Amino acid sequence: MKRMPQEMAAACLALARECECDRSNAFNFFELFSDGPARVFVNWCRTTIGGQETYDVGGHHVRVDGWQWGGDQSTEAVLRRRWETRAGIYFALHRDELRHVIDWLLVSAAEVEPWTHRRDINGRVPKMVKASTIADLAAEADRWMQRAPSPVFDLEPYNAEEHELAISDLGAGYTLVRLLTPRALDRETAALRHCVGRGSYDQLVESGRSEIYSIRDPAGAPQATVEIRIDGDHKYVVQVKGYLNEKPERHVRDLVLGSMVELGWSERMTHTLWGQPAAIRYW
Repeated sequence: MKRMPQEMAAACLALARECECDRSNAFNFFELFSDGPARVFVNWCRTTIGGQETYDVGGHHVRVDGWQWGGDQSTEAVLRRRWETRAGIYFALHRDELRHVIDWLLVSAAEVEPWTHRRDINGRVPKMVKASTIADLAAEADRWMQRAPSPVFDLEPYNAEEHELAISDLGAGYTLVRLLTPRALDRETAALRHCVGRGSYDQLVESGRSEIYSIRDPAGAPQATVEIRIDGDHKYVVQVKGYLNEKPERHVRDLVLGSMVELGWSERMTHTLWGQPAAIRYW
């Protein structure tokens, strides 16, 4: 990975951790991430927060300069806190767009698409640096998703018992199926034209950091995909996506909500930026 100024490196790492993509080993991914989402995040901070010590978030003045009473006041600690707080604000404002863009970058890096290797005279990725905002990057991801042909992965017989595990009857004829293997994830992508397959989530599933589930209709067709993130003994819903990464129909999301207690799933508990614990719905 190319060397970055300390401030930019701290911002890139803080946003990657907030988006939970900091452990990706996809070749070229972090160069794409730093030239794309991280760069527009830093530009947003410069134009929106500027040199302010605090920033108004829902009527609460949040300290965004990295300073705090007591504790570690080293330059490195202040820099880390500054960008972690700003990344938290940015993610709260743009989480759907960020997840959509990151899924696109993970797939593009995993499939070694030609544009991911192109560089301008400054060593940056042209497709990334032409974007001014996260909305520009999300629009690029939309165009890629619309253009991408529906992949076909069923050249060999598919034995569902080897790749899937039926988990629960959700009611109304719908079932919940856990996807266990990269091939199962690829089939889900083929059906719903989103980014859970093609290698983008293989590492998360194989490492046990995430579990991926498919919501199937009475005919057995996938209607939505659920990502569950594992955090110690807790399992929380990260996202629920339908066709082309859109939100699934309301009744499908309601099936997830109605089964969360039985499945041991929860909304992600986090500390809001002003210190109060809260359950945050990311989907």
